[in-house]
Amino acid sequence: MNVYTPRAEAYHYESKSRGLDTLSENAKRYEREKANFYAKYQQYIDNYDPYYNPHFNNLFENFGLK
Repeated sequence: MNVYTPRAEAYHYESKSRGLDTLSENAKRYEREKANFYAKYQQYIDNYDPYYNPHFNNLFENFGLK
């Protein structure tokens, strides 16, 4: 069963529980996770995912508009 309410609000606080990814051990973990992600999805990153919006840039981490 699914319940729907239009008044529900959800909040996501990025890095609230684990801290910033720019400090000490968190920075090392972030670089390790980034390297693992790249290794797993390298073919899509290097050759462009065919389902990725062509108006977005995939060369930088913010994936903003070209």
